[in-house]
Amino acid sequence: MKKRLGLTLFLTFALSLFSVFGYADKGLSNVELALQANATADASIQVSREQALKDVLREADELEVEIRSNQEAEEYLDYAARMSGIEAHLMHAATLGSDLIMIRKLHINNPRILREELLHTQQQKKGISISSASVTDAEIEVRIVMLQNRYKWGITEAEAQEMIEDVRLIEKRGGY
Repeated sequence: MKKRLGLTLFLTFALSLFSVFGYADKGLSNVELALQANATADASIQVSREQALKDVLREADELEVEIRSNQEAEEYLDYAARMSGIEAHLMHAATLGSDLIMIRKLHINNPRILREELLHTQQQKKGISISSASVTDAEIEVRIVMLQNRYKWGITEAEAQEMIEDVRLIEKRGGY
């Protein structure tokens, strides 16, 4: 219980870092925030993909977040993709509440996708409201936090660049 509380507090702290340091108040665009987070990530802590996967699975277990990668998950993700108007294979995973991650079998060993969804569960524990604006903010916030912690969480250079492009696209569209 003590370990779970500590981990929840850490992830909550990580999710609010850019606000605490006033980046949002400096008038930086989300893309500038993402680029800054990527550039200032602490490279002294390099974690392998294998270790990053072990870490995120352990943290999910400690936080009592269930990870489902079965037929039910595949069907749910297909449905969610249809409702979002995107091709099914582009919907890799989704968070349902603060304690359930649905992920395609193809991505079950991807620490980047699992980490993103685990961070979303913690956002939901904080009581994020469900609206297009809050979902957009949550998606950007998670990508910035992941960029800040990219080396510690085993995020590859290609994934970091993809997250920056995601933020760029979200900003250009004006929504997620």
